[in-house]
Amino acid sequence: MARFLKIAQIEQRKKALVAESEAYRQVLDLEIEDLRAAGYRWRRNFSALSLSNPLILAALPLLTALLRRRRAAGSPKLRLLTAAFFGWRMLRNIVGLLSRLFLRKARGRHSESEEQSAAI
Repeated sequence: MARFLKIAQIEQRKKALVAESEAYRQVLDLEIEDLRAAGYRWRRNFSALSLSNPLILAALPLLTALLRRRRAAGSPKLRLLTAAFFGWRMLRNIVGLLSRLFLRKARGRHSESEEQSAAI
């Protein structure tokens, strides 16, 4: 008889553990959803600061040049080469920024003219 009581107690404990495990699974699912929502909010709030922002990409070489430690004076040829490389990178970034801005404006004008012609 004692053996049956022990088995019944074990089965009861097993059912309680299963219920507790299911509760923990549901809490874990809620926590994961909260983390996803926080990730979406974080991306939305900091999207202006991302490296895909053209202004940041254009200013990055300038900032790195300003924040970099100055080394001992090197040869004038090396300084000239460094300045030329820096200028080339800045020009490339600015041209890319301007081309993206003008392409957006051109696309906007193009869609407006399509809407006007569709309305007629």
